[in-house]
Amino acid sequence: MNVNFVDTTLRDGAQSLWAMWMRTGVMEQVAPDLDAAGLAAIELPLNPTFFKKRIRDMKEDPWEMLRLMARLMPRTPKACMAGATINSFEPPPRSIVKLFYQRVAATGAFNRAQLMANTMDQRTRDFPWLVPLHRELGIQVVIALAYQIRSRRAIPTPTMRS
Repeated sequence: MNVNFVDTTLRDGAQSLWAMWMRTGVMEQVAPDLDAAGLAAIELPLNPTFFKKRIRDMKEDPWEMLRLMARLMPRTPKACMAGATINSFEPPPRSIVKLFYQRVAATGAFNRAQLMANTMDQRTRDFPWLVPLHRELGIQVVIALAYQIRSRRAIPTPTMRS
């Protein structure tokens, strides 16, 4: 049996624990050790939300951070959750999404896309053009599914007793 690990410290750890305040210098210190750990992939903070935070609040260059991570972790695939919506609002035109992923891939810090299927329509709405886009860029595509099993019977809810 083969067990592979994907490290999410630099992306999810920063997002969940530190409200996206992990500075490039902190990542720079641990990147060589993460690269030497033999991980299947390392997730990086490379979606536009992180870019906005780095530029506006941290006064850092997100593009330089990505180039640095690519240099410090040459052996391990660098990943992100890569969806069609690259901002928090309306989905942008596909040409903008394509341009964003082209530029991020050009840094060398993005070579594994985790495409999320949180809703059933993503399989038919987003995957038919996102999967070929990432493959054209030479990016490994991994599909992650989120699902829930529902019972046909209603689940009883606890009642309060007086």
